[in-house]
Amino acid sequence: MLAVIRGLRIGSQWLWMLLLAAVTARFVWVAAQPILAQQAEPAVAAVTKPVDDVVKTIVPQAPGPAPEPPAPAPVVSDQIHVMLLVSHKQPRSKVLINGAFVGQTTYASDFSCKRGESLAFTIVPARGPKVETVRKCEGQTLVVSE
Repeated sequence: MLAVIRGLRIGSQWLWMLLLAAVTARFVWVAAQPILAQQAEPAVAAVTKPVDDVVKTIVPQAPGPAPEPPAPAPVVSDQIHVMLLVSHKQPRSKVLINGAFVGQTTYASDFSCKRGESLAFTIVPARGPKVETVRKCEGQTLVVSE
């Protein structure tokens, strides 16, 4: 009885080894198919390719006209940076420059504008009349206060 069990055990081990070898061989075969197909393809494709395509790939083509260099960026020499200070007796009043809201008083900022450009400042307090003034963009500091 013990000999029979030992025989079955050895037989099952051989069976498992054969099964593992078969699965491995199948895996290798399936994995190799795309590589084998790719190696066989260029020989067939070269025969069926039109002659003009082959000539174009072998004979170098004359280079086309050289691309034009990009146009240089325009130099704006009259653009300046000024320190802008806007204050009002009522804090947190709205500050508008040329109709665009930029912040609240007391407002301090670095501002870019063209030299000599007119800037329309409007200060709108929570209560009371709004203050409107026009200043020229000149110098290094622009101070607007009531």
